[in-house]
Amino acid sequence: MAVDFAALRDARLQTHWAAQPLAAAADALLEPTPDDSHSNLDWTDQTLIGRVGVLLRPATLTLEYKDDVFRLDGRTLDDAVTWISEHIGQPITLRDYEMPDHPVAQGAAFDRSDREAFTAVSEWLHTGFATLRAFASGQDHATTVRLWPHHFDAGALIALTADADLSKDPSIGIGMSPGDTHIDQPYFYVNPYGVGDRPDALPLLPVGRWADSWFGAVLTAAHIADGAAPAAFLDDAVNACRQLIGGA
Repeated sequence: MAVDFAALRDARLQTHWAAQPLAAAADALLEPTPDDSHSNLDWTDQTLIGRVGVLLRPATLTLEYKDDVFRLDGRTLDDAVTWISEHIGQPITLRDYEMPDHPVAQGAAFDRSDREAFTAVSEWLHTGFATLRAFASGQDHATTVRLWPHHFDAGALIALTADADLSKDPSIGIGMSPGDTHIDQPYFYVNPYGVGDRPDALPLLPVGRWADSWFGAVLTAAHIADGAAPAAFLDDAVNACRQLIGGA
């Protein structure tokens, strides 16, 4: 898949902000869960799906609720908040946590003029969910793949035993980000949890590499464009993380 990283960055940031009202709607209508999973998003038919039925289609940059559609292009984030609040019958408030900066966060209108870039964001999310779901289905004790609105990455956890407590016991995270402040392009990742500090010696990865700024393995869009296979990366990196956890 060809990638124009600069164009993809802007479309990704706009989509990230456009997803925030979906989490806010869940906050307004649902009881909070200890792991915050009430706010996360599902993916099907090129659509992000909030827990209370508010939808976002990244390719067209449209919100949907029941049979009504709200086109974000040319409208503001405040307009989206008002539209959703009216439709669900409750006022919603966007979460106050650190988000990547973008003009739409300061009141600028969404701009979908680069339609190919928004289509690319949707394609990467689709590829990420499909790849992660296929891999997780072959793993014992894997959670459901969901997208988390704060970091805007799709992911799941793999417990090492059937009775593991994922809040404290060692586990392995798998995921796909369409890009962030650490890596400015889409990438798959695998993280070991429960190892402690990053070891000086890390297992060799036949596909991908160990990240520089955090403890985990990554496979970037550039690697994939050169022929690297995400499924092979996930398999190798998860096995490497099992070794690290076992030796901790």
